[in-house]
Amino acid sequence: MFQVVENTGLVAMPTNSKRFRKKGLRSDIAAEADGCYLSAMQNILLIAVFGATGAIARYATSGWAQRLCGDGFPYGTLIVNVLGCFLLGIVQHLATQSTAFPELWRNALAIGFLGAFTTFSTFGYETVKHLEAGNWSVALGSISANLALGFAAVWAGLALARLLTSSP
Repeated sequence: MFQVVENTGLVAMPTNSKRFRKKGLRSDIAAEADGCYLSAMQNILLIAVFGATGAIARYATSGWAQRLCGDGFPYGTLIVNVLGCFLLGIVQHLATQSTAFPELWRNALAIGFLGAFTTFSTFGYETVKHLEAGNWSVALGSISANLALGFAAVWAGLALARLLTSSP
């Protein structure tokens, strides 16, 4: 149903689309005529592809860390969370302070890859930004709420699953 605009890698609606036919536009210029549609489609596709890659990277990194360090402590989770925070700091800084990462690629990396790699990276980044801005109460509230609610949610999920499966 969609076609790639030559030499751009962009996706456009076909020429028989009423939306573009009514405007008298050809599909090879549909991207320019409907930039919002195209940009949303690119965002969704890149976030999905980078998200899949991030999930695979988390699986591989976490497994490697557990094999290397043992399973007495959740080293795999710790390593992906800390690494994710570090990478998100780099991506967000470059995306907001320079033209190194256009929004399309920032979304792909931050939301897609790092979102699947670890959502803790966003928590860490937002907390640091509040601390840097002097919003100590917001930062400490966020830390407390994330930890308390996160642990409570894990406990509630485990309790429900145990209840439903009748297992200890």
